[in-house]
Amino acid sequence: MTTHTHHKLETDSPTLLPAAQQEAAAIVAALDARSTKHYTPCGTGHMVWRRWGSGTPVVLIHGGGGAWSHWIRNIDVLAKHHTVWAADTPGLGESDLPDPVSMDHICEIVQQGANILIPGGSVDVIGFSLGGPIATSLAASLGPRLRNLVLAASRYVSGFKRVYPDLVSWRKLQDPIERLAGHRRNLELMMIAHPENIDALAVYIQSVNTPRGRVYGKRINPGHKLLECLQHVRPQGRVTGICGRDDQAARSIMDQQEAALHAVQPNGRLHIVEHTGHWVQYEAAERFNELMLAALAEPR
Repeated sequence: MTTHTHHKLETDSPTLLPAAQQEAAAIVAALDARSTKHYTPCGTGHMVWRRWGSGTPVVLIHGGGGAWSHWIRNIDVLAKHHTVWAADTPGLGESDLPDPVSMDHICEIVQQGANILIPGGSVDVIGFSLGGPIATSLAASLGPRLRNLVLAASRYVSGFKRVYPDLVSWRKLQDPIERLAGHRRNLELMMIAHPENIDALAVYIQSVNTPRGRVYGKRINPGHKLLECLQHVRPQGRVTGICGRDDQAARSIMDQQEAALHAVQPNGRLHIVEHTGHWVQYEAAERFNELMLAALAEPR
């Protein structure tokens, strides 16, 4: 079990000021307002999906402790070419808890929802971090309907166990600015490699999403699911991985990643983005978007 510790928190950062957080909230709200919400079954309630754009559908599956806003810097780029379906996965964001809480059941709920919303035709799937095994399960279930699978910050080395750093226990911080500083510190420890890349928007997203989290990666043990499902993925195009070189969750195995992906998907392609951490699609959004759009252009 990860021990939550207290760190010295710097609370004078401009990214923590109320005005900066209000501006960040407005950015998220504006993108949300341009979406249409859709609901599919989840436990005794609903799984929430957001839709933008038009064209070939692409399903986005966010990471642990997150929500659809993990894709805040990617959705508009995608929506110029695709119908974007961004999920809040069961037990995260606005989606209700699954019953039971397990990786297999979460995958089943996501598959069911995608089939309700996109009942026919080809589909692209993109998953990030904890969303990787869920996305891979969905991709495998689509069979010949799958165009391409893109995996951000996934790990392909069999038997590798992620080491979780000691995080700031932000729930114990009563002062709002100190709590934001705790979220900022956790971004630095887990998600973003270079502190100068942690802006007000990143802090706001982290501060909104993590309190909503009721499902945790370690609890549902996702480790085996991605590789188990990846061997059954048969895309019309290919499987593409995009990782940050300085990803805290995989830095020690980064040089083994490409061979490990090819062992399961011989036609797979891995891109390693330099000077970037775990939340690759945010920290290196421009490069990620370029690689993502190229990957979705398959098959040519």
